[in-house]
Amino acid sequence: MRTVELTRAALADIEAIQTYFVIEVSRFDLAERFEQALRQSLKEPARTPLIGSAWPTARPRLRQLRRWFVDGFSNHMIFYVVEKNRLVVLAVLHGAMALPSQLKGRH
Repeated sequence: MRTVELTRAALADIEAIQTYFVIEVSRFDLAERFEQALRQSLKEPARTPLIGSAWPTARPRLRQLRRWFVDGFSNHMIFYVVEKNRLVVLAVLHGAMALPSQLKGRH
């Protein structure tokens, strides 16, 4: 199993999602459930890194980017790249966001 590394940008994404659940939706429990689901969801790509779908892009820097969904939060996606012994999470985003612009500069 590969080590999972969350970039600063990915950590900021997670914090923003949890803040949304707490502030906008008034659901602290949902924020906690999201964090647990995210941790659980990262286990499968850590074991089998190529399980995530390749992200279709013309940008050379993002050609290695893969996408995996957060269990129980089907609109939230984990974007990662596979390196030798680690899985580097570049972003955790909601599908309604402008994904190409959100991913720009992440790799």
